[in-house]
Amino acid sequence: MSYLSLGFVAYVAVLMLIFYLLPKQSRWIALLCGSLVFYGCFSIRYLPFLLFTVLTTFSAARLLKKNHNHA
Repeated sequence: MSYLSLGFVAYVAVLMLIFYLLPKQSRWIALLCGSLVFYGCFSIRYLPFLLFTVLTTFSAARLLKKNHNHA
């Protein structure tokens, strides 16, 4: 899916609609899933690396927040 295609514009429009229909606490999940689907359409073989990066970054952020609250 190219950034310059009508399919991309439609995809972003649907994702924005879903984003604004969800409660604020779960909007990040819609953006994460939307990004994974977009990159998965580009090349499915890089998806495991992307998932690994997302999980390690999320885990590190939670660990930093937990340690910051204890300081």
